[in-house]
Amino acid sequence: MAYWRDVLICTVGTSLKNNLARLDQDRLAEYLRNFNAKGLALWLLEKDPEDRLCGAEVNSIVSVIKKGHLKATRKLILLVSDTEDGGFLGKTLGQYFDHTANPNRFQEVEVHTLTGLTDSDPQRFRTEGLRNLVKAVASASRRESSEKIVINATGGYKAQISFAGMIGQALEIPVCYLFERFSEVIELPPQPISLDLSFWLENIETFYLLALDEAEENPVARDPRFESLVESIEMNGESLVVLSPVGQLFHETF
Repeated sequence: MAYWRDVLICTVGTSLKNNLARLDQDRLAEYLRNFNAKGLALWLLEKDPEDRLCGAEVNSIVSVIKKGHLKATRKLILLVSDTEDGGFLGKTLGQYFDHTANPNRFQEVEVHTLTGLTDSDPQRFRTEGLRNLVKAVASASRRESSEKIVINATGGYKAQISFAGMIGQALEIPVCYLFERFSEVIELPPQPISLDLSFWLENIETFYLLALDEAEENPVARDPRFESLVESIEMNGESLVVLSPVGQLFHETF
């Protein structure tokens, strides 16, 4: 990480709520029951951020800072699931890392919901949620520059972790992860990914139509290389051909 990286993208799960729900404390139970993000954020500020009770997101973000993976804490981008708990915990962590009393405070905090990233609908998770994860990271990369970003893929669904590693490799962004039994984050090793620029250039119009969900035919019939990059989904009684999450990553990379 030779670049001056000061932007952290962090996927958010529910480890904090799961940890606190096991405690027999009326104060915490009330915060969780009423989705009181401010109260829970203030409670977190009373704790050691390395305490496992604070959840994987807090533990890993603090470790990223402590280990020097970030040169400064300019911006934190929290990517949360498309669930009630996801929104609540994203808001809680946002207030926690934006609070002036937090020694690990970020100058700017953004919370983004990844539409479709929900375990209540596996098909939607695959076709929409993971695709929106790619879009969110790629959008941040364009705005901030990939040379400024670190991805923390500790929180959230397990599928996000491996996919975040692929996104980081394709966009040349380092990816950190805190394993459950580790005391500090590690940087995930690069994964072997081969991206063919000439194939994308040859089919650039098709890729843009697919990205807009406006393709009228399945391109696999004319070029089998599209097979892992597209998929068919049903929407409003119609069959649409769209980019798969891998296809979205392929397109966003170029």
